[in-house]
Amino acid sequence: MKAKELALYNVTTHNLKGIDIKIPHNQLVLITGVSGSGKSSLVFDTVHAEGRFRYLETLSDDLGAFIKRRERPNLNNCTGLTPTVILEQKKQRYRSRTTVGGITEIFNFIKLLYTNFSIPFCPQCNLELTPHDVEDVVSKIIQKPKGSKIIITAPLSRSIDEKTLELLRRKGFARIYSGGEYHDIYEDFELAGEQDLEVVIDRLILKPKSAQRLSGSIEQAYRLSDGRVRLRLEEEVLDFLARRECPHCGIVLPEADLRLFSRFVEPGLCSVCEGRGLVEAEVCESCQGSGYDKNVLAYRFGGIDIFQLGQLPLHQLEDFLTKNCSEDSRIPDSLLMPIFDRLQLLTRLDLDYLKLDRRANTLSDGELQLLQIASFMHSSLTFVTYILDEPTQGLTPKELPKLLWLLEQLKNNGNSVLIVEHNPFFLNFVDYIIELGPGAGEKGGTVIHSGSLEKLLQNPDSTTAVWLQKFRDFSAQSSNSSENSPPGKNLNQLEFGFSKLNYRIFKNFRLKLPFNQWTVVTGPVGSGKTTLLQEILAPLFSGDFQVKAPVCQQVFGREYFPGGMSCVDFKSTTSHPHSHIASYLGVWKYLRDLFASVSLAKIRGYKSSRFSVSKKGGRCEKCKGTGVNIIELGLLSEVELPCEKCKGTGYNSETREIMYRGYSIDRVLNFSVDRAAEFFSFSRKISRKLALLQQTGLGYLRLGQKIKTLSGGEVQRLKLCRDLAKVRKNSSLYLLDEPARGLHLKDIFHLAQLFKRLVMEGHTVITTDHSELLLPWCDHRVQLKGTPEERYKKKEETASLSCR
Repeated sequence: MKAKELALYNVTTHNLKGIDIKIPHNQLVLITGVSGSGKSSLVFDTVHAEGRFRYLETLSDDLGAFIKRRERPNLNNCTGLTPTVILEQKKQRYRSRTTVGGITEIFNFIKLLYTNFSIPFCPQCNLELTPHDVEDVVSKIIQKPKGSKIIITAPLSRSIDEKTLELLRRKGFARIYSGGEYHDIYEDFELAGEQDLEVVIDRLILKPKSAQRLSGSIEQAYRLSDGRVRLRLEEEVLDFLARRECPHCGIVLPEADLRLFSRFVEPGLCSVCEGRGLVEAEVCESCQGSGYDKNVLAYRFGGIDIFQLGQLPLHQLEDFLTKNCSEDSRIPDSLLMPIFDRLQLLTRLDLDYLKLDRRANTLSDGELQLLQIASFMHSSLTFVTYILDEPTQGLTPKELPKLLWLLEQLKNNGNSVLIVEHNPFFLNFVDYIIELGPGAGEKGGTVIHSGSLEKLLQNPDSTTAVWLQKFRDFSAQSSNSSENSPPGKNLNQLEFGFSKLNYRIFKNFRLKLPFNQWTVVTGPVGSGKTTLLQEILAPLFSGDFQVKAPVCQQVFGREYFPGGMSCVDFKSTTSHPHSHIASYLGVWKYLRDLFASVSLAKIRGYKSSRFSVSKKGGRCEKCKGTGVNIIELGLLSEVELPCEKCKGTGYNSETREIMYRGYSIDRVLNFSVDRAAEFFSFSRKISRKLALLQQTGLGYLRLGQKIKTLSGGEVQRLKLCRDLAKVRKNSSLYLLDEPARGLHLKDIFHLAQLFKRLVMEGHTVITTDHSELLLPWCDHRVQLKGTPEERYKKKEETASLSCR
């Protein structure tokens, strides 16, 4: 009997304070709370980690030793746990070659379609090269009129000489055809030299019972001529091939299989560009930018090759398949239905303007989110717990109903859905709400609310309820203020921007933005918000003329930013395994200097480098300072196990003996930013930088927390803090892509105040915002209009603009 709920008892994972929680199954459950309140600790590091641990326990005994060493979530008991499927907000996990067709799995079925039902053509002669087995040839011949005279020959790719004739005599053949005449090889005749040679296999008059004789003769001709047979009738000559070979130029195509139709592995990829389509940023001449080997493009279905099919918008692809598959009764429904089901779902989500070959790294966050969740719909899994991290990222309020519909479908299929989310939109539509808090880090980790929205709004301890009301007040004040103080209040306001720009979806595009103000760019999925910020404004105003910028007629206002430009995105900052918060922010050097100043460190001759895990001396050499050992498990993903020698600290025992004010270096790295700011308040070099993290709501992070473990929103705020720590005295331009992602309403407010402070100091700030939660505080708004599907239907794609 299936349990009605997931029950967790005495959970102490990370900052969770021994909580007991019951999460109902087969419902949409929202987990909310301020950043660092313990949401990830509960959902990812407890629920998902416990499920993964239990799965590993079911594997072979050879893995037992590794499982016992693997860190298990801290809890007393867990009941009602079902298998978990997780969708994290890490766009970069997709390789650059991942496409829409790969994410949705549509391309897997397309490859099956081409493998089994495509028609090969000669790349040079454009002749159809469909192979014919003996049965195919016989079925075509017996349809000829009865009484037809047929001569079956085997064409040989060799010249006529006495040695060849002697070989044919020994095999029992008596006649050949060469130079337009038949010859008896037992009689004298003039050798034709280089002329083609055909061995006469059989001569017969077509009768109702000739099928068996035809089969034997054609099979013999195939064996003798390496897969070629020629039938000479009175009115025509018919050539058949047992393999995909051109009778004119001799090109032989490889056998059609799934690997052939993949441009990322041999033999399907272009050997010149290795499947990329570009050779040193130029279109590959060998494959014309397709990335496929030329033999792959010789196979066509419905008259087009697989690359051309991948370039069709999905709504055109559906029409194309409907037309061509209905005409071929050989194609089974089991192959077609998965394709049409996925295409219809994407149409339901207004994503049918996409193409199968569209690369994942060119998709907007909203497009990627919808595609990833839509891919769950066809897994046919039931009794599964789906865990989603910030699924609203990249989606505007008008597009959120699409996401909600997808999640409802997952629930209706008999699954549970856990959503870690701050967007207030979801509060009105989920079945159950859990809020953790009340604060972040050490101040969080308790259950503030567990139940319905109505009870949440009545809960005096709910931070979410308090800030929901505050946001309503802010929005009302902003609305009244905009009515009383329309745009353009400063007639002498300086402006910067560009004119007549043509880049991607932007055609003949002009943009003017106010200097020394905070501008928020909004718009629907795929309208070009990130492109405008990162690929247009950033290179145009970077001051680095070696950076490739899009072409436009005029760029004006660069002189207003003598302090330079800073573009802060949410992509991963570094791949170095030792990089952590302290090192990235620039306080690590000062911390190591403090430990090197300790008396015992001086007596031992330890320098500040002794406390760096990236160098030999102070680090644990078994784990090379990482604190973990990575175990490869074959087909399974690799497993990280805490290093037994250093207990996960990354330092050897001698280094850990050095104490600063009673704490070793590894314990200091385990301090939260809030704790460290208090502990090192005497040092302005350290405390000033840590204060920036606190102001952006990151006070709960640990100094030694690895950068790779941060969410997209945390990464972006960390980058912003590092940039602000440089103290720019001259006017600068700050570009931030989705800075509000992953933030609670309370944290959004504090972030907005930081942007306002930058403006007060003379800087200019431009941010994108899908959620539109930043609008109450911004000075200026740019609205990019038009959805991708609307732009696609126009003869020329355009991006329209309105400002207020």
